[in-house]
Amino acid sequence: MPNPTAAPPRYLTIEDINRSLLQEFVYLVAIVVDFREPTQSRSGDWMLTLRLCDRTRSLITTSFTLRYFRSQRSSLPRVRNRGDILIIRRLKITEYDGQILGLAHFNTDTVVLYSEPPHDGAPRTFGSFPAALTPPTRCEPPSTFELQLASDLKQYWSDRGGEIGSLGVNKEVYQQEVRPAIEKRRKFSLVKDLQYNGYYDIAGEVVKTYDGVRSGGWFTLYVSDYTKHPQLYNYDWSKINADVYVEEEYDYTGRGGNGFRPPAVNQGERGWPGPFGRYTIQITLWDSHAAAARGMDLEGNLVLLRNVLVRRNKDENMEGWMNGDKKYPEKVGVEMLKDGGLRKEIRQRKEVCARAFERQKAELEGELLKKREEQEERMRKAKEEEMERLRDVNPNVVCDRIRIPDSDELLPTTMFSEILNIAKIKREQYLNNRYKIYARVIDFLPDSLEEFAVRVTSADRRKRRKLESEVRSESRNPEDTELDDDFEATQANPDVDENGKPVTWEWRFGLVLQDKEGTSIPVVVDNFGAQHLLGMDACDLRKNEVKLAQLRERLFVLWGTVEEHKSKKLDSLALEIEKRKMLKRKASGDQVERDVKAVETKIGEIVGSFESGRWFEGALEEYGVPGDGGNGWKRRWRLQNTRIKF
Repeated sequence: MPNPTAAPPRYLTIEDINRSLLQEFVYLVAIVVDFREPTQSRSGDWMLTLRLCDRTRSLITTSFTLRYFRSQRSSLPRVRNRGDILIIRRLKITEYDGQILGLAHFNTDTVVLYSEPPHDGAPRTFGSFPAALTPPTRCEPPSTFELQLASDLKQYWSDRGGEIGSLGVNKEVYQQEVRPAIEKRRKFSLVKDLQYNGYYDIAGEVVKTYDGVRSGGWFTLYVSDYTKHPQLYNYDWSKINADVYVEEEYDYTGRGGNGFRPPAVNQGERGWPGPFGRYTIQITLWDSHAAAARGMDLEGNLVLLRNVLVRRNKDENMEGWMNGDKKYPEKVGVEMLKDGGLRKEIRQRKEVCARAFERQKAELEGELLKKREEQEERMRKAKEEEMERLRDVNPNVVCDRIRIPDSDELLPTTMFSEILNIAKIKREQYLNNRYKIYARVIDFLPDSLEEFAVRVTSADRRKRRKLESEVRSESRNPEDTELDDDFEATQANPDVDENGKPVTWEWRFGLVLQDKEGTSIPVVVDNFGAQHLLGMDACDLRKNEVKLAQLRERLFVLWGTVEEHKSKKLDSLALEIEKRKMLKRKASGDQVERDVKAVETKIGEIVGSFESGRWFEGALEEYGVPGDGGNGWKRRWRLQNTRIKF
């Protein structure tokens, strides 16, 4: 129960809600002026959309949109009628497509106060209100303060004429002036005066048509009478006509490689003849209306459409809908406009719109020209950077062509920072992904090339197969499984251990790679990946000097002088140890000082010559290994589909 002594939260009005409150949580008491039955999205969630008004925003055209998304329909608030009052606690304010709206958070509580008792009864009653709480197990009943706010809003709404008040008039004016006008408007209306859920006769110019006969039999008209309505779709001239490209942080599709993509334009906007702005309503015809429209020359001509249902589409824009008459299926509501007065008015409004647009067009073209020039400069720099990268790439290390799953597109290059943070991976999870990379070798393990090949007994292979059986289906691609199954038969130089059991040699080493951003990532090179990389089978490198020399030569192609400089680095560490031992000796001070100075000179010469390998293109495969104590998984990466040319 609410604490009667606690200070009530500050309830905002709809007028108070603006962009300064984005991502904030607010309290609101408002009245429902329009709502749609819940619909189920492709993801399976249920969505409820409401339009709300209060004292500060009492017109439907200035109402506030509220949306709920819940996994179960029963978890949505049980709104039944226009005029129901909502008490909403902790409502999140967000923005979608330039419109500020409310989004119910999982922590949002909603009290529905019904304008009239539901037919199936209300779960509870508070004061004079039958009510329902959502969610019922957590939502606290309305406080005295909240009920007073709701009562005041109910009285105000009643004084405004109830639902009629949303038209902006009182009861007397409505009865004397508005109602007759509404009846008349039901027969004919300008686009600017259309209201949702009403039937109208509309006259205007057909600026575009689309025949959906193959998609279900409908026929779509784009009609304008050159009056503006704020709920119509906005055909933005600057977006439709922009040939500039939009920058992408990463070229995910791999189409461009330079980090740019064309701007998104809706199918209906392509080749749009105008008018631009919110002047055109999309009207979908069905049945006899669609059949008649297909046989008429409509584009560019003036038409009269009878009995058009005006409704809100899934994108919250106004649209028209014309179904056939079941009683009179042959009845057609589409005809050429013959009224001379209406034709003249539409032509005059069209000329006014055209003159106004031409005045704005020059300014818009200037802005677009500037954007194009800036974009061309960025694309030129991006191209130069790409050419510079190609000049730096090692031509003797190649990456196989890897395509995006279920696509003909090649895998794009991914930066290490993205790999490490992609998909907001939880600590105990990993992704079965492949990545194309552009990197260089900065270190390797083990320190000695002789240890790059390891001796594997039958017992080792049995242990490995047991572990791999737990993760192979998730961490490897199906085509890799056959290679692993046949792997034992392709091993070079089989041997036997002290018990006469067969022994083979496998590649097993690691690389530390660094990308252009300076981010490093440790990479495993397993036996299969090393065979593909080196074109060699593993053997006992301590006994086979020819193979060791061949390995050193091929790795030099990959990493340049990294091995040489790492050897020097190890030597410097050994000298550092020697230096510390000298300082501990009980020799004469002068002799110790000379020895230490000589060692420091050698260390400086070695450290000053460190280098990294050449840039190359390769591919990584992500997999998982059991975490400590078998808890969860650790993310790991291995080099795949990369080979040295020789």
